[in-house]
Amino acid sequence: MMAIAEFIIYSIVGIVLLAIIVTISIPFFLLKGLARVIGIICVVGIWTYLYHTKLNTHDPELQRRISAQKICETELSTLPDSIVIENFTDEGAALRVNALINLFKERKLSFVEIKVHSDERGRSYIAYPIGDGESHWLVNGEAGSYAKLELSNKGDPDCAHLPSSVANSIDKVPFLPDTCMRITYASQPTSNYRLNLIPATKVNYGAWVLLDQKAGKELTRLTTTDSENHISSGRATSLIGKRDTDCRSPHAVIADRLIGAASFDKKSQVLNSRTVDAEVDMSKEDINNYPLLGASLKVDWSSTDEKLSTWRYSPQLSHELWSEMIIQAMVHDHSNYGKLLLDWKSHELISLRVTQEKNPYPWESFALGDGFIVLSQKSGWSTRQENVLARFSKTGKLIWVLRVPTPAGSSEKCSTSWPQAVYIENNDFILDMRCNRWKIPVTALPQPL
Repeated sequence: MMAIAEFIIYSIVGIVLLAIIVTISIPFFLLKGLARVIGIICVVGIWTYLYHTKLNTHDPELQRRISAQKICETELSTLPDSIVIENFTDEGAALRVNALINLFKERKLSFVEIKVHSDERGRSYIAYPIGDGESHWLVNGEAGSYAKLELSNKGDPDCAHLPSSVANSIDKVPFLPDTCMRITYASQPTSNYRLNLIPATKVNYGAWVLLDQKAGKELTRLTTTDSENHISSGRATSLIGKRDTDCRSPHAVIADRLIGAASFDKKSQVLNSRTVDAEVDMSKEDINNYPLLGASLKVDWSSTDEKLSTWRYSPQLSHELWSEMIIQAMVHDHSNYGKLLLDWKSHELISLRVTQEKNPYPWESFALGDGFIVLSQKSGWSTRQENVLARFSKTGKLIWVLRVPTPAGSSEKCSTSWPQAVYIENNDFILDMRCNRWKIPVTALPQPL
């Protein structure tokens, strides 16, 4: 980030110098004699005036912030990649809304307490907006109090009215369909862990410090120029991504290291997410080594029902389907939600990593029953002589591989399509191309699904 900032500064300086040279050259080449001298003096005089009134704006505060960032960057090497805690108190209220939600969604913290701040209009808030043009996460608590955020179910009387961005976030996978955000207020925090600001002064830099107050121990510290009235906003990264190293917001850099210490809990409102690796990489297999389906396939046209199409091809868009899948999992111990296998016993959402390649295209998996179906999503299924299906268990074990001959008449409307959903219907295994469906009798498969 510092290199980019320096590049921008040097670019601006270069542009200004070029402008000076060009403007001085104009009277030099266009005028002669005394007029040339007067013209050059006038141009130099104008640039001298601009330099003293507009360009010579050395900002000591900017230089101070840059120096503090450089100190912070040297401190990053001592910062652990993860800090395991159950919950914490945030004195800054400077996380983005999505970062705050991520502490529950991926980091599995039991609760977060946030010191309520007020904006320039006197409104109380606990988080910065996700993007420009949006509002802070506004709350009813008074500035200076502490808002305690916890996941709960919609029957809880302390469920808060949430901004639309927050409500939409906790209304989706991996949160259970009846999830709400419970917010209560207190004059003092209760967590043993505290992300505290030592405010900067005109003389000294400040610091963001994560404290274990019960043990009286400082867990980590980063230098900052933040004051209580001005805290730089940050961002949140996913657990699978690299940790935040942007020292313009040390508060967010530390928060991005926090990982929940809570063990597995079936009462949690958020499901664990887990990815298993396929033990066989289908992209490297010799398909000719596997058997050809002996049964004949039937072809019929797909439904045009809008609701049914959403459930089959875009399940993540249907909150109603997500609720239905939870009910099914409770009854049958598992259910399928597009590419996700919901295992109720383990309280997990399981996905299958088909290959170890960075770009596994065209191989894709669909959850079906208590395992996965793997196939190619490369177009032209209806024009090839045969295609391949593979069955994997929920642990990634290969169960069977099958070559499927293309049925006659399947290419009339689907010459460039591929299966976009797989499911069981009336004892048939369905490969749904969206425009038509291939139907294989379940009894014709190597093993039951």
